Amino acid sequence: MPSASRLELVLSSHGDYSRSALREVPAGLPDGLTRLDLSHNELAELSPLGWLGELTELRLADNLLSSPALHRSGPLPPALRLLDLSSNRLVALPPAVLRLSSLLLLQLGGQRLRMLPRQLSQLAALVQLEAQNNELTEALVLDEPGLPQLRRLNLCGNRLRELRLSAGGAVPCLTDLDLGSNSIKVWPDALSKLPGLRRLSLENNGLTSLRSTSSLPNRRIWMPTSAIHQLSELSQLNLARNSLSALPLEIQQLKHLDSLDVSCLLPSWLRPCILRTASR
Repeated sequence: MPSASRLELVLSSHGDYSRSALREVPAGLPDGLTRLDLSHNELAELSPLGWLGELTELRLADNLLSSPALHRSGPLPPALRLLDLSSNRLVALPPAVLRLSSLLLLQLGGQRLRMLPRQLSQLAALVQLEAQNNELTEALVLDEPGLPQLRRLNLCGNRLRELRLSAGGAVPCLTDLDLGSNSIKVWPDALSKLPGLRRLSLENNGLTSLRSTSSLPNRRIWMPTSAIHQLSELSQLNLARNSLSALPLEIQQLKHLDSLDVSCLLPSWLRPCILRTASR
């Protein structure tokens, strides 16, 4: 068991004020805080927190914070590695967020965001971006060098009709991509820039094909610029609730695929055959 002094030190560095019906940030926060949880309150304004130089985790989910309110609060703690702004009232990402060069996890789900700024590339250390259930109509075009460390990108539940990536690929290390519940009806060409993907969800999009509609000449025939077989590292693929009438034979080239969801897509008697074939 930890000693009483060590336990006291841990408690003094972790500030948990969640679900406390707060309308303002508590006064007298200790300057040695490393974690601060203000989630599930009624905060419409945020007092300055930039002076908390040791803070690495800040949770502000499920409050009443708007983009102007965050802008008025000034700089955020510079050492943050985790920032949770989920379920607030943001319509744009405040510039203070883009200055968090050590940030690893950014949670922006359940807002009113219509775009992700090109300057998001300033978060060079970012590993995980959760931007589900917003109003995004475009993603993910970034300034150089993109997000070179990003592993997971969640864009589920937006208004995307396509996936766009900067020239050369903005997220070269991406392994987990969720594009579920959008309006992507055509296989995105940009997926060809993500050969390292291991988990991909395109659930509930109205997708009609697993090949791009654009093509390029290859010897004497024209080939689609992008298709499912190019994602050779895929292990999990969710195609449930789409408008596909059949799965292409090329899906058999996915040698690492061990999970394929085609529910509400193909006749129930055919699914076991497809699953066995695709996972060989």
